[in-house]
Amino acid sequence: MVMAGTGNLEIMRIVRHLRKRVGVTTSVVVTYGSHLATHMALGLLFLGGGRYTLSNSPASVAALICAFYPKFPTHSNDNRYHLQAFRHLYVLAAEPRLLIPRDVMMGRMCYANITVYKIDGTEINIKAPGLIPELSLLCKVCVADDRYWPVVFERGRNWDLLEKLLNSYGCIEVKQRAGCLSYLEDKHGYRTEMAHTLTQSSTSPWDPSSKTILSFSSDCTIRNFCDYFLSDVEQPVDATEARMKLYLTQSAYDCVIRDKLNVLPIFLSLLKVMKDQNSNPNALQLWQYKLIHKLVLTKRWTSDLISPEAILGLHYRFAKIFDSREVSLREHLQSYLTGEVPMCGNDLLKSLVSYIIFYDIPYNCKLNKNNPLQSIVTLKSLNLSSEPIMKVLEIIR
Repeated sequence: MVMAGTGNLEIMRIVRHLRKRVGVTTSVVVTYGSHLATHMALGLLFLGGGRYTLSNSPASVAALICAFYPKFPTHSNDNRYHLQAFRHLYVLAAEPRLLIPRDVMMGRMCYANITVYKIDGTEINIKAPGLIPELSLLCKVCVADDRYWPVVFERGRNWDLLEKLLNSYGCIEVKQRAGCLSYLEDKHGYRTEMAHTLTQSSTSPWDPSSKTILSFSSDCTIRNFCDYFLSDVEQPVDATEARMKLYLTQSAYDCVIRDKLNVLPIFLSLLKVMKDQNSNPNALQLWQYKLIHKLVLTKRWTSDLISPEAILGLHYRFAKIFDSREVSLREHLQSYLTGEVPMCGNDLLKSLVSYIIFYDIPYNCKLNKNNPLQSIVTLKSLNLSSEPIMKVLEIIR
C-alpha cells in the first residue's frame, strides 16, 4: 500500500517469488486467500498503470480498511468473515498523482527534476516522471531543472491548473533551455556544461557554421532553416548573396544561443524590408523598421530580445542603400526642403519617400545654406537627431 503506483522492481520481485507457490497444492499455508493477497499487492504496485496511488484522507482510509481487511477467504465462495465484494472499495481511495514532463518543442516525454514544497516547510526533490505527494500536504510544485525553463504551481495562484493537469493526463509541458540536451542525450551533463560557456558569453563569432547552430537546438524549424538557407553550396555565389547568408547566420546563431527563437521571424521580416528597398520600396514597412530601431536603442523594454549591435548593423546596411541614391535624389530633396512639391516618376517618387522617412528629412524648413550654424540651430529646434541634421546639411551644400 505504501508503494502503490510506483512499479518498484524490488517489490515486484518479492511478489513474483510469492506467486511461485501457486503450484504447491499440498501446502496448507498456500490457500485461496494467499493468492488473493499476492495479486492484490501486484495490482496496487501498478495501480492505474503507474498513474494512480492511494490517498490518506479519512474517507480513503475507511475504504482501504474495508478493502484490505486482514481476514482472507480460504476458498472462492468463502464470505463468512468478510464479503469479497468489499475488496473492490480500494478504488475510492485511488487518485492520480503522476507528473510526466513533456518537451513542448519535440512533443515527446523527457526526464526533469521537480521540487515539491510541503506546507510544513519540507522540501522534496523528485526525478520526474514520478508520483508527487498528496496535494493537501503541498503548497508549491515547480520544475527546478537547469536544463529546462521553470514551471511553478503555487497554492492560491494557479493550484487549480495542477489539479486539472493531474486529473486529465498528467503531462506538464516544459521547454528546453538553449544549449541544453535532454537526459537521454546527455546523462551526466558534460556536453550541456560546455554549451553553457557559449550561451553565457557576451561575444558572438563573426561567421558561425550551421553545425554549431544545430548543436544548440533540436528544433525542426531551425534544422530546416539551416538546411535551406545556411547550408554550403558548390556553385559560387555573388557578394550580395554572401552578405545575406552571413547576416542570416549571425541572426540565427544569436537567436539560438540566447534562447529567443521567436525573434528570428522578426529578423527575417526586417531583412525583407531592407531587400525590398532595392526593388519595391514600401513606406509602411520602413516605418515598422524605424519603430523597432527606436525602441531597441532607447531601451524602453527590460528584455534584450534584439541586441543594439544587431539593429545598428542593420541600420548601417539601410544607410548604404539610401546613400547610393543620394546623387539622383539631391535635386528633389532640395525642392522638398524649400517647400516645393517634387515632380518625378512613380519609381523615383517611392525612392524619395523612403529616403525622407529613413532620415526624417523635414519639409519646408527654410534653411540658409550660406550660414551652416543658423541651419543647425533651426534643425535642432525641430527635435532632430544628429544623423538627419548632417544629411540635410549635405543636401543643401
